[in-house]
Parts: sequence; structure tokens; C-alpha cells
Amino acid sequence: QGVDMARPQKIGLDYFPMDCKPDKKINAVIRKFGAEGLGVLISVFQHVYSEGYSIKWDEQIAEDFS
Repeated sequence: QGVDMARPQKIGLDYFPMDCKPDKKINAVIRKFGAEGLGVLISVFQHVYSEGYSIKWDEQIAEDFS
């Protein structure tokens, strides 16, 4: 009997990189919504990337972002 030494399957990322270079789309969010908008955007990134690149939008997620 062989022992399965494969790594366990991982869902999502432990971290995601953010460029130091200014980004037009992120700057547009900051211009329109200020630092609070940037905070929401980063929180969305955290939810999405921790779940494997997409999230199910349900009542709990909607409440988190309301």
C-alpha cells in the first residue's frame, strides 16, 4: 500500500499583491468614495480571493458591505 504524499488541495489565496504603482481604476474609486471606498474595495478583494476567485453574493455578504 502506497502512501499518498500529495499536498492537500487549497482554495483561495493566503495573500494578494497590490502594485505600488498608481492604478487609474483604483484612483477613480478613491476620488469618488474616498478612503472608505478604498477600504471596501480591499475588503471585496479579500472576500473574493479567499474563496477562490469568486464569491456567492448572499445576505451575509450584502450585510457585510452595507
